[in-house]
Amino acid sequence: MSFELAKEIIRKEFEFVKKSSDYDEIEFELFGGEPFVKFELMKQIMEWTWSQKWEIPYYFFATTNGTLITEEVKQWLVKHSEAFVAGISYDGANDSQDSNRSNSATKVDLDFFLKTYPRQKIKMTISPESVKNLAADVLYLTEKGARISANCGSGQVWSEENKNEFRKQLMILADYYLKNPEIEPVSIFERKFRNVVAKLEAKWKWCGSGTMMTAYDVDGKNYPCQLFTPLVLGDDNAADLHKKMDFSDRKINGDPICVECSLFNICPTCLGFNYRDTGNIATRGKTMCELFRIQTSVLAYYTQELLRKKKEAGIPFDNEDRLDAKGLLFLKDNPSKEK
Repeated sequence: MSFELAKEIIRKEFEFVKKSSDYDEIEFELFGGEPFVKFELMKQIMEWTWSQKWEIPYYFFATTNGTLITEEVKQWLVKHSEAFVAGISYDGANDSQDSNRSNSATKVDLDFFLKTYPRQKIKMTISPESVKNLAADVLYLTEKGARISANCGSGQVWSEENKNEFRKQLMILADYYLKNPEIEPVSIFERKFRNVVAKLEAKWKWCGSGTMMTAYDVDGKNYPCQLFTPLVLGDDNAADLHKKMDFSDRKINGDPICVECSLFNICPTCLGFNYRDTGNIATRGKTMCELFRIQTSVLAYYTQELLRKKKEAGIPFDNEDRLDAKGLLFLKDNPSKEK
């Protein structure tokens, strides 16, 4: 993207938010590929933005694989760490990192990111190749002081053996967290069963894709999010979708199988991955559905054990505990539906 186009987009977004009553701040995310390939352009864009006077709070963010973070870049990041956050994608101990990310373990200074952005979660991708090391990888990062957001990689082939191993590794982590309640769990264990029975408005998406989020390509054309850009879908598919799809219209996007599923309120489906995998933004791919059901079954065990321990210790349940228990009982009587 040219610097002039970036400035035009930034001005446009500030003006839009200024006139809107729906938004309080703006997050500008710089993404690629690997965004630090264009570090000089990133600096130029951000330093120009910081030099202007805006009435709306904002910040910059980028996700990086960390391989291009030189000493010069580190100094700049530390200097501007309050205004720009660099989140890192990192998948665990050396074997998993090398397997998933092209032998990059020795090329990334993970400790720098943990020190510079201590509250920012590391983005871990769980692959069929690395799943056998999942528990060890999570604990490796945890022991280094990392907070972890982990997700299964979309678009990959998971065998039954891989899925069984996924369950086994999650059970290892569940037992570890039960024995060490002071440790912050990986994001998979943060989901709450109270939302299964909460009176929520029908929720068909978990992000701002097409509504609160806009992705601008290098030519200035905008898309619902980066997963709908030509880089991901190809020129023809992205252009066609962009013209015909209204992401604010719930009526045309409901998948009956998903809407009727007992896990619907806690299922973090991604419209971009759905479209890529099934051709429908509302329909989750079969593999991702199966992997989420595995996560949920282990999370049910974990949540039930937490409640049991609390009861045995004579600690009264609060309202959230009661709702979690109610959600677990509801799922026991209403098993989730397979796609």
